[in-house]
Amino acid sequence: MSEPIYSDEEAKEILKLAFDRPLSGTSGLNRGELIAAAAELGVDAQAVDNAIALRERARPVELEVRGAAERRQRQLRDHAVTYAIINGILLAINLLAGGGWWFFWPALGWGLGLALHAKNTFFRDPERDRRRAERTIDQRQQKALQDARRMQRKYAVDQFVESAEQGALAAMERVAQRLRGDAAGQGRHDPRGPRPR
Repeated sequence: MSEPIYSDEEAKEILKLAFDRPLSGTSGLNRGELIAAAAELGVDAQAVDNAIALRERARPVELEVRGAAERRQRQLRDHAVTYAIINGILLAINLLAGGGWWFFWPALGWGLGLALHAKNTFFRDPERDRRRAERTIDQRQQKALQDARRMQRKYAVDQFVESAEQGALAAMERVAQRLRGDAAGQGRHDPRGPRPR
């Protein structure tokens, strides 16, 4: 009986399923181990390096998308807790005040807002989130670059001011030495002649 032949798509799916299970006793593979494993499958080292580079470029975006999703869920949770507390207080006021039931109107309106918030939290467009994450990362990098340039300019200005101060102090010291020398040498002959009195 011969072994079955798998199409490229089937082979990819089988390998994906095999790699999705945890590796026994390891916390991952380093570059050399990945290249060795790929070589056994007939994949050259350059293809593995290219795949690693693509993965590393995608990692910050994935982290940003995940962080944004966690922030949105935290904000929704806070919103739901606030909704429950405030509407509980409104219900208590309605019960104590008597009369008609009115507390459900604010609860209904606010509940609609909470439902829209939940929809925007859990039903997102992944491509839009990825683009937003890329923009956020680009903005952070631009700000970091601007801050670095600002610090370089400040350092250059500080260096210039310090050099100017040192130069001015040196010039003042030379002038002071000349004045001290002139004062000490008053008994010497002045080549310009006597000074008027």
